[in-house]
Amino acid sequence: MPTCNSCLGSSHYSQQDPAPTNRGRAGLIKVGVSRCSDDRQASFPREKGPDIFYPPIAGYAVVSLVVIALAIIQHRGGLSRNLAIGIRTKHTLASDQAWSSAQDSAIPYLIATAVIAGSHAAGLLTVQLSGYSDTLGHILAVSGFLIIVAIALVAMRVANRAAKSSGAGS
Repeated sequence: MPTCNSCLGSSHYSQQDPAPTNRGRAGLIKVGVSRCSDDRQASFPREKGPDIFYPPIAGYAVVSLVVIALAIIQHRGGLSRNLAIGIRTKHTLASDQAWSSAQDSAIPYLIATAVIAGSHAAGLLTVQLSGYSDTLGHILAVSGFLIIVAIALVAMRVANRAAKSSGAGS
């Protein structure tokens, strides 16, 4: 069958042509039909791509669940001073009182992180399942990461300030 450069090499189908298959270039599933610039029926150039957004969806879901668990543990008073989990700076590690006040002050930021991660996971899942532009998915994946890093930096600053004001971190 002839191909058309204006349709990104898609094959044209006339009424005499056999029905097009549901497979396009590289075995990807075609998701629509449009008309090319010369008014012949052509397969729509946008094809459903690979499942590229499932890893960031899983990552955002894990981040959301972990920070929710940390917020609940800290709210119940269960996160004692340690070198593995929590906001660890010179001031927050200075004493148990500094540690506790610093971690308590970070709870709203943990909740914000969980909301951002959960909403970006839902948005990426919507992009993946609906066939929206991959560009939108890439923007969601990167922006979510940047927002979470920004929240973490603000939470660290707030926690450090709370540790210093507790009197024990000076």
